[in-house]
Amino acid sequence: MDPADIELRDVSEGLAALFKNATRKKLAAFRALKAPAKRDLKARGETRTGPDGQRWPSSARSSRIKARRGYRRNRRPGDLGKLPTAWKSFLEPEQLRFVNVLEYAVIHHEGGTGHRGAKIPARPYAGFSKEFADRALKTWAKMVTQDW
Repeated sequence: MDPADIELRDVSEGLAALFKNATRKKLAAFRALKAPAKRDLKARGETRTGPDGQRWPSSARSSRIKARRGYRRNRRPGDLGKLPTAWKSFLEPEQLRFVNVLEYAVIHHEGGTGHRGAKIPARPYAGFSKEFADRALKTWAKMVTQDW
């Protein structure tokens, strides 16, 4: 071997194994992250914070009065119903996608005018916390470096 040569066989073999197993590894990583992702999304409703950690605005005074009067007989004041848990996940070739299946989910996330002219403040819940992002990064790093 010439003193100026660099042996790249290990790197080449590692890259070949990485590409060979990429799809399988990616799917395995998505599967490993699915349950923690759903827990992280559910936590938005339980902690009443957005993915960035900011607290949601409180309900309007009129909504709190209606809740105390029993306007929402089946729900406790402040209860978000199915909103925090109504996530459907889709495993796609390049992403693990979560969609809230409730038709009113977007208005709660972005804010706006709802049913009967109710003004709903933005309460961002779709998105992942820094803790989940760190966990996802570690999971991906483990999957990628496993074949080296």
